[in-house]
This record gives sequence, C-alpha cells and structure tokens, in this order.
Amino acid sequence: MNISPNDVLLFDMDGTLIHTDNANNIAYKLAIRDVLGEIPDDLFNNIYRIRQVDVRNAIKNISEEQFNQIVTYKKEYYKKNISATYLIDNVVDLLKLHHKTHKCILVSDACSDRVIQTLEYFNLKNI
Repeated sequence: MNISPNDVLLFDMDGTLIHTDNANNIAYKLAIRDVLGEIPDDLFNNIYRIRQVDVRNAIKNISEEQFNQIVTYKKEYYKKNISATYLIDNVVDLLKLHHKTHKCILVSDACSDRVIQTLEYFNLKNI
C-alpha cells in the first residue's frame, strides 16, 4: 500500500482499530437479563455483533421502556467489560506510524462517550 504525503487516512474503530464485539455482546446480554430476567443462551447465536436493531428483532413484544432500559444498562455494562476488547495491532501500528505526518480521522457509528472511553482505555485518545 502506497500512502502519499497528502493522503487522509480513515480509521474505523469497531472491528478495525479495536475489536469491541466481545464487550458489546456481553454488555447487551447482561442488560437484557437485568431488564427481562433470564434469556435463552441461544438468543443471539447467529449474530456476530449485537446491535439495537437485533435486540428489537430478537425480543418480540418488548416495550419501548424496556428497550430504553436495555440500551442504558448496556452502556454501563460496556464500561465494566471494556477489558474484553483488544487492539488490532497491525492497524494500530499503521495509525501510530502516520498520525504525526498525515491527517487521520476516526470514524464510528458508536456514541461518542463509548468511543472516547475505549480510546482512553488503550491510551489512544491523544493520537
């Protein structure tokens, strides 16, 4: 890969720079358990990364209040399980190599609080 001096580098956080699926899925499962009680172990077996839309699709008859509680609890459980995330080293190395000489932009569809929290966990916030 040739990177020119004027190139802008885009880095996606979840799954590219940092593997966050484990912490995300643990957080959702714990949040659902807290709001709805026990959930079947296989509820999300065919889903690699649980998303809000997956919660709505998998749990029929969920009320808006229950859904919002799950989303709120998930954020807290993510913080508690952030150690289940890990860096994708070759991409982090690329970022560290080029962040002083190129414009590097982090993209993510995650909420900004979780992005900052995850970057801080790995001491990447100021890169």
